[in-house]
Amino acid sequence: GNGYNGTFYGTKVQKDGDLMGMYFDGTDDFVDVADLPESIDWESGFTVETEFKETSLSGWNRIFDFGVGMNDNNLIMALGTQGGFTHRFEVSARYNQEITSLVYNDFLDENTKYRIKVIFDKLKEEYVGKVYIGNTFFNNEIWSNINFTKNINRTSNYLGKSNWTSESSYYFSGYIYSLKFTDSKGNIILWYDF
Repeated sequence: GNGYNGTFYGTKVQKDGDLMGMYFDGTDDFVDVADLPESIDWESGFTVETEFKETSLSGWNRIFDFGVGMNDNNLIMALGTQGGFTHRFEVSARYNQEITSLVYNDFLDENTKYRIKVIFDKLKEEYVGKVYIGNTFFNNEIWSNINFTKNINRTSNYLGKSNWTSESSYYFSGYIYSLKFTDSKGNIILWYDF
C-alpha cells in the first residue's frame, strides 16, 4: 500500500488466530521491498512501528534490513542469540560502517506478540533513540556528535532476511502483522499492515 510494494519469496499472508500477518518460515522466506529513494530524509530522524511474533530464534534473525548490501548503510531491526544472551533485540543505523544501535539483552519471549515503536530524533548536535513496548516507554539513549545515516537510494531492502548472508540463521521465523516507517515530519515512507 501507499505506493510501495514488494516481491514475496515463500512468505505468505495468513491468519494467526484472529490476526492476519506475513508468515516467515525461518528458512528461506522473505519479502524484497521496492527501492527506497534518496529523496527520503532519514538524517532528520524517523520512526519505526511494528507488531510481530517470533516463533523460533537462532543466530541473528532480521525483521528488516534496508541498505545497499552487506554492512553498507543499513537500517536494521533484528532478534539474536549472540554473546551468551538469548532474545537480544537490536535496531541499528549504519553510516559508512559506523554503527549506532539500540541493543537490549534477554528482551523478548518466543511465541509472544509484541508492539514496538522506535523513534530516532535529531536534536541540534545529537540523536536520541527511544523505545516503546505497547504504550509503555521503555528506554532511550543519546548519541553526541555522530554521523547517523545517509540519504541514499537503498536498493537491497528486505523483510525477514539479512543483507549479510543467505544462511538460515539470518532469516526471521514468525509473523509480522504490521510495519510502518514515518519520517520526522510524519510522512509515511513504508507501511505494511494486515
